[in-house]
Amino acid sequence: MLSSGLSHDNTDQPIPGVPDDECFHDDQGYAWQSLRISFEHQLSQETLSKNTQSILAMLRLLGPVYIQSYPMESSFRILVCHTCYPALLHRVTSIWLHCVALLEELIADDEQHVEVFLGNETRSAEESLQNDQYQQSAYDWIYEYSVIPEDERNALRKQIETVFKKRCFRHLGAILLRDMRNSSSLSARCFSYIPIILEGFWYTYPDLPTSICLHGFDFSLMIRRPREALRVWIRALSTYLRSATAGDSFSPIARIQQSVYADCSLPYTLKSIGEEIGLSPAYLCRTFHAQTGESFSVFLTRVRMLHAKQLLTDSSLSIQEIARLCGYPSKSYFTLVFTNMEGVSPEAYMLRVREQSKAP
Repeated sequence: MLSSGLSHDNTDQPIPGVPDDECFHDDQGYAWQSLRISFEHQLSQETLSKNTQSILAMLRLLGPVYIQSYPMESSFRILVCHTCYPALLHRVTSIWLHCVALLEELIADDEQHVEVFLGNETRSAEESLQNDQYQQSAYDWIYEYSVIPEDERNALRKQIETVFKKRCFRHLGAILLRDMRNSSSLSARCFSYIPIILEGFWYTYPDLPTSICLHGFDFSLMIRRPREALRVWIRALSTYLRSATAGDSFSPIARIQQSVYADCSLPYTLKSIGEEIGLSPAYLCRTFHAQTGESFSVFLTRVRMLHAKQLLTDSSLSIQEIARLCGYPSKSYFTLVFTNMEGVSPEAYMLRVREQSKAP
């Protein structure tokens, strides 16, 4: 179905072969753009409806939005009519920022992989509907319009990551100011800093939402006075990050790890942990892997097996009791997991280490 976020009260409109209803006037906006959002798994009707509303709420800030859903393919085709910004640079940056925010919301909302692909702008709705080429994901697409060469972007990103890692936030403005010197296209260069700063933030703080990095970012000021907008943004972001303590705000994953190490017998689940620290299960799953290099389930099993081997070596407890202390209410399941991980049963492991301890 094709639905409009602005022009129709009734969101269930038939899909026209060529857009010819009153909402598809090519002269009502500055440009048209097509997007595709693909989900890893098939969507339920409830999730489909929920995601449709999220897409409309996010993207219709740019202008009228039309959605075509493909439930069997677990994807959406979105058509955006840009009515806010006459300049290409502003449209490119604004739709990219909205797509980043939308992607983060969809990932947090559903436990599956989601990708957003952007098509190039066209002059009419008809051209956008006919264009079915999506060569790049939303994350990479923005650099097609960057005035900063790739090698310079990478160097800047590394400097920004160092600033975030070392928490020397006062240096961030100096890095950008130094880079601005001798630039012949200052406005375009200022806009090109936005994804570089965000990527540095994502790499350093993958557990924090992008909205924190955009704290103090004023897009309307960025359009009028980009250099001043960058200064205001960097100052606000630096103040916010500096005032937050690393332990309380930046390391929920570390706190989770400490809890598991302290007591691995508890019935940990992504849902229960997420509720404690204020993250959705999907968001927690993604950020845990990004920070540690392994999934939470793999980490939990690894810690439980380490604890089990210690108990099998240093205690006289029964296998049933050791299983319970390691978070396995069933002795048989504990034995299965232990055997798969260590190559021998708990009984065989215990016998082997005790024989080794008696050896001269």
